[in-house]
Amino acid sequence: MEMSKTNMSVDKRSCNKIFTKLLFFTRLVFFTMLFLMANTPSFAHTCTQTLSPEQAFLAIKQNPKNSPKHHDLTTSSLSTNSLSTNPAVVQNTATYPPPIANFPNRININTANEAELTKLKGIGASKAQNIILYRNSFGKFNHVDDLAKVKGIGKATVDKNRHLISVTP
Repeated sequence: MEMSKTNMSVDKRSCNKIFTKLLFFTRLVFFTMLFLMANTPSFAHTCTQTLSPEQAFLAIKQNPKNSPKHHDLTTSSLSTNSLSTNPAVVQNTATYPPPIANFPNRININTANEAELTKLKGIGASKAQNIILYRNSFGKFNHVDDLAKVKGIGKATVDKNRHLISVTP
């Protein structure tokens, strides 16, 4: 009988060691998965609470496939409260030439109305409205190249109109 008691105590010890190791590896795997998921962009994106208005605007501009069917921004979709309570900090790392002075033959994109903006090549009423909306939402343009941040306007359109545009801060 003594022999069987010793065997049972050895079995309990080995079970405890196995259980301890199993618990350790389970925790290791769990925390590794948490770490990997937190650092995965797609998982981090789903955990984001809300986007600032500028981030939402740029997201739609950069990836129009993910936007709703009717994704032209309207003044009702951007509330003044969200602009004032969630200020977006954007670092501009690009270098630009100095702003062009306001010449009589040029259109100042910081003050132009819809009719004036439609005089630019490739700019219709919809894009002119987007320029005005962007300007009202995010402030004045600092450089001609900033026009490419507006939904529907790319670098090629900016380059075609560069000689027609002026920007005064």
